[in-house]
Amino acid sequence: AALSTPPMHAAIMRGAWRTGARGSAGAPERHAQLAPRTSHAQHGLQLLSHIDNGELSDKAEETEETPWEAAGAEPSEPPGSDVWGYASPSGSEYAISSVSGTIAFVNVTDPGNAQVVARLPVPPSYWYDVKTHGTLAYVGSEAPTAWGAHVFDMAAIDAGQVVDVTPNASANADHTSSHNLATDGRRLYRLGTRHWLPDASAASARAADGGGGGASGAAAAARASGPTPPPAPPPATPGSSFYIYDLAANPLLNDSHPTGAARYEAPGAAYVHDAHVVAYAGDAGHAYAGQTIAYACLGDALGVFNVTDMRAPHPLDRVVYPGLAYAHQVWTRWPHAYLNDEHLAEDGKAVRTTVFVFDVSDLRNVTLVARFSNGIGAATHNLFVRGSLIFQANYASGARVYDVSEPLHPREVASFDTHPENDGGDFVGLWGVYPFFPSGTVVGSDITRGLFVWRLQSEPPDDRANALAQVQPWPWLVVGVAGAALVATAAVGAAVRHRLAAASRRAHRVGVGVGTA
Repeated sequence: AALSTPPMHAAIMRGAWRTGARGSAGAPERHAQLAPRTSHAQHGLQLLSHIDNGELSDKAEETEETPWEAAGAEPSEPPGSDVWGYASPSGSEYAISSVSGTIAFVNVTDPGNAQVVARLPVPPSYWYDVKTHGTLAYVGSEAPTAWGAHVFDMAAIDAGQVVDVTPNASANADHTSSHNLATDGRRLYRLGTRHWLPDASAASARAADGGGGGASGAAAAARASGPTPPPAPPPATPGSSFYIYDLAANPLLNDSHPTGAARYEAPGAAYVHDAHVVAYAGDAGHAYAGQTIAYACLGDALGVFNVTDMRAPHPLDRVVYPGLAYAHQVWTRWPHAYLNDEHLAEDGKAVRTTVFVFDVSDLRNVTLVARFSNGIGAATHNLFVRGSLIFQANYASGARVYDVSEPLHPREVASFDTHPENDGGDFVGLWGVYPFFPSGTVVGSDITRGLFVWRLQSEPPDDRANALAQVQPWPWLVVGVAGAALVATAAVGAAVRHRLAAASRRAHRVGVGVGTA
């Protein structure tokens, strides 16, 4: 998903169809502290290839790297953001990596010899999100002129050909950009949308761009010469909570399609930052069997929606949980949802890498049942679950892999630090990770260091140093101090939680973390 939250989002996190912090009902919430790792831990993930942002964007000159910590700070090379993957019918595997102004398609079939096979220009932005369906790749961005989402046809990617098939701007007449995208196998959901009120210069820029249409003409040639800093954006207002598209009927995401497009405003015009949308995975005899459920991060809560009928979604639950700062991104493994909260302290630094675990077996009574941390101070960003493993991109502490075969007793089994300078709470380091290639190859995107290609090595032997050091019910707070695990009896009250959440939102408003991601 994308980097943190746009500064405007704090003002639009409004939905309130249920309020009040809620942990588990009938069972204590578990707080889990993993044995602390050294700040530069690299174990279990073998680095096989690396491509820097300069090569991904065709700006291969070597320049001194400048960490990018806030929107508007211009790095020496275009900043990177999201990464996703695609396996062609031939079995070849491709990473789809985004840097400002360019989407790069990288053949990772031989993970030790990753090769860029295509680069296509897009409007410059610091935030992109990529998803795939069939042979199409969808790219959302927050560029003021990137209305809707870019669409790329990868049908001939094995021959090195990728075609921009993005429709004309009139297909997205309300001028909304997309911070994140989600798919459920049948539909695409645009999330974190911003409704741009274009002035003449923005409209002209989109017209000159031709509404997509591939790398042809003077505009495309100009873009191919290299990305430029984004222009000052025109005014913007929140878009709808969900923009939903039936990909069989409307694969190019035309908002005016008579049957293949819909919008949904959640109660209170709730902002939806990111979501995992899946078929209900509970009991086959349950009332929700066969229905489509969206687990959504609303910034100020975890929301659950029934989106089976794309023209009539409805909310099922809204959870404001203890310790909430900013509900950023979530992924599910039935019957649990694993949520990344960009948990910030008063000074804008991350408290520690923390994952919140919810029991979602009752969709109308979702409960927080556990949280776990490895004690490292880096903020969390995006995580995905494959089998019993969580693959997590944790900004300054890089990639982390957790075994959750025992959901309330996780173990960190692998890591690779892409930002060894520090493990602080700044928005630097690993943005995204993609673990779903059939071969088992894993790719990750670092904001300033580009694309990493790994193979997960055999899991290290189980030992108590790598298992949970402590499991304690609320109100015990488990923290890591000076490289050691400290279990402190700290009944964290509502006032403290409110202060942390308020500090995070203030930081987002002033741009400390801007731009599920």
